[in-house]
Amino acid sequence: MQARICGHEALLLECGGPDAVRAAYAEARRRHAAGELSCTDIVPAAATLLLDGLRDPQAVLAGLEGWPDDAPAERCVWLIR
Repeated sequence: MQARICGHEALLLECGGPDAVRAAYAEARRRHAAGELSCTDIVPAAATLLLDGLRDPQAVLAGLEGWPDDAPAERCVWLIR
C-alpha cells in the first residue's frame, strides 16, 4: 500500500484493488471505533481510501505497515462501488 499526504489533514491510501481497499477500510473503521485513529471521514473508492480530518497524518503514515493487505470476507461486508 502506498500513501500520499494530501494537504495538512488527509492521507490518500493507494491500495491497488478492491480487496485491499476493503481491508484498509475495515482496519480504519476498527481503529476509529477503538479510538486509535482520529479522523472525520473514511472514504473508500475502487483502488484508494481517503482518511480526512486527521489530527496527525505523519503518525498514521508511520503506522501503516501494520495494516492488513487483504481482508477476510466475513470482516468486510460493505464497499462503495
